[in-house]
Amino acid sequence: MKQEVEELKSKAKEHKAEFEESRMTYFKARALHETITEVDTESKNFVLAHNEFKYSAKWKDRRIKKEGLFIRDCKEDYLMSNEDFKKYMGLCHKERTKRGLNVPSEELCSDYESWKILKEAEDVFIDVALKIVPSRWQKDLQGIKTMYPGREKFLELSLRLDVEG
Repeated sequence: MKQEVEELKSKAKEHKAEFEESRMTYFKARALHETITEVDTESKNFVLAHNEFKYSAKWKDRRIKKEGLFIRDCKEDYLMSNEDFKKYMGLCHKERTKRGLNVPSEELCSDYESWKILKEAEDVFIDVALKIVPSRWQKDLQGIKTMYPGREKFLELSLRLDVEG
């Protein structure tokens, strides 16, 4: 165990600049994505609060007992009719634009770019963090980028790693 700690310290020192840069890039990408997601959610809920979109009758056989009531939470926007959903997406697009999100089409998700940027930043950060991992664990972590929830846990632990000492 002591040898692994020494190897970790040595590798951390060797890759410190690259690690810190990739971690900062990840934090910036995450902040961008979370900001866009928040503005999108606020826009959708604003549209739902100021319009009357009902739960579709097609969902009543799936234990949705809200037929005829109005949808007020964007987490349930998939429960409206296709016709209402098209109108809703158009209104959401206009509201997102008013709030400063530049999404080229109402058919695109607001995070269509930020999600990709976030995943690329995660991948780069994971690659750099793997350079620091002691060689004994390298084989076990080989496919970590495609293993969920292992990827999330490795990312979380790597973000906490102190490369200073």
